[in-house]
Amino acid sequence: MRVRLSLLSLVIVTFVACLRDIPSRDALVGTWTVAEDSRQLLAGPLRTLALELTLRRDGTFAAVDAPGELVYTDSPARDKPLSGTGKWAMDETLGDHRISLSFLTVSGENNVRLPFHVDLLTSGTTMNPQLYFYRGDPDDRMIIAFVMSRH
Repeated sequence: MRVRLSLLSLVIVTFVACLRDIPSRDALVGTWTVAEDSRQLLAGPLRTLALELTLRRDGTFAAVDAPGELVYTDSPARDKPLSGTGKWAMDETLGDHRISLSFLTVSGENNVRLPFHVDLLTSGTTMNPQLYFYRGDPDDRMIIAFVMSRH
């Protein structure tokens, strides 16, 4: 009887998750790079760099040559790459779906006070997850999108 209830609970949870049509935490684990069309929105030197973000199953992350505008809003700092490590978590407190990155270390030239928190929005589904952030004002619809390069 207990096994049937557990199995039924699992089926219900899976069904509800499918109805919500959002990426699961496990679907976001892997290495992400900035999409080719989004690279065109970045400063010249950034376009050819790795621009990688690796989200690990244990809740840690590593950013390698990530766009500086994840942290900075003004030039020239936003046009420099940013590398660092920290912790990540899913966050639905504001009614949309996002992951929260908490940088605990940052390398290179910067003036970031640690820990530093930044959000990336999520969209898509568990089968086709997407990560992105808005460059500048969201009303301008300039999106820097990440695509999964390795699971």
